[in-house]
Amino acid sequence: MERRLIINADDYGLTPGISQGILDAHLKGVVTSTTVMVGSPYAADAIRLALQSAPRLGLGLHLTLSGTGRPVSPPSEIPSLVREDGRLYPLEDWLARISEFNAADIIHELRAQVERFIQMAGKPPDHLDGHHHAVYRHPVALNELCDLALNYAIPIRNVWSDKPIDATIHRLLEGTSIEWRATKAQELKNILTMKQPRPSWPDRFEDTFYDATSTLGDLLLILTSLPEGVTEIMCHPGYADAALDSDYTTRRDDEVKTLTHNSVREVLRAEGIELISFGDLRA
Repeated sequence: MERRLIINADDYGLTPGISQGILDAHLKGVVTSTTVMVGSPYAADAIRLALQSAPRLGLGLHLTLSGTGRPVSPPSEIPSLVREDGRLYPLEDWLARISEFNAADIIHELRAQVERFIQMAGKPPDHLDGHHHAVYRHPVALNELCDLALNYAIPIRNVWSDKPIDATIHRLLEGTSIEWRATKAQELKNILTMKQPRPSWPDRFEDTFYDATSTLGDLLLILTSLPEGVTEIMCHPGYADAALDSDYTTRRDDEVKTLTHNSVREVLRAEGIELISFGDLRA
């Protein structure tokens, strides 16, 4: 088998600086795909810019149920998902309240985000994934993620990858109550292993290129040990600007420098690794 690689940048559209950093990491570097946060007020302009200046950049949808931003739906239509100020719950609070979320609210918001993406881009996303992996932590959200992907014939991110599914689910459910883990872990596993038909996904998910391990050396090590098949590397390049509300700031700038470094392309060529986007999996 050949070695094919998707390098996907999360959080496109979050702020103008983040979007520009991702575009630079694509146009001047090796990023092949990105996922849009359509609830951001900057998302529409970011999508227009990508379609105009980077037509080969894969555009997916970063489904968002947690964080500090606002949902796409009016808060009155999804009351269980939002705080009193109409914003989503930060991940720690989201996990603590996970049993309180209404199934209909989750489905309504996820579908609204897909519709918003299509409205902005004029086409469906080329894949789906989730901010904070939240859509993989709730059975209703995970099932809807799969159904949306099947409906639009697009792939999803493979967060369990070549790791044992039980261990991955245990890690995803950290921060939830003991009762939730006891009753929902098997539901999540059944969706991942038994749902038929199932959406397509890459063979492997590489999430270690982050924070302290997002250096040039770390990336080159990942590339030189890349297994056969299709791998997605998750990354978070961008330029920290005044609009960014995140504790992950200067590292984003560093990721842009790493992903545009000449040695990365040299190693890709030497290793015979083909860069692709999620759209190639759909084809």
